[in-house]
Amino acid sequence: TMNAISVKEKIGYGLGDTVEYSLSNRNKLPKTIEIIKTNYQKGNDQKWLIYCEDLNQLSELGGLLESENIAWMKYESKMSHKQKTAVLNEFKND
Repeated sequence: TMNAISVKEKIGYGLGDTVEYSLSNRNKLPKTIEIIKTNYQKGNDQKWLIYCEDLNQLSELGGLLESENIAWMKYESKMSHKQKTAVLNEFKND
């Protein structure tokens, strides 16, 4: 099962570009952070989807994003329908 997180800035959300990126192994986590830091533009209404292989990778990446002060949301298959809907709505509308 794939898990996804979205990366966005903490304030000033809006509609804009969506970037998708897939992680196939944990060795890509440092490179992923480098790509985000280089290409993510706050205030440019960007939204990113990053697909992880499993919950461990999702947690690792989430921790790395937090250490870089990059806001993110988790979306994964074990969440309740209500939780999934709330995350998707926030992603679409923010």
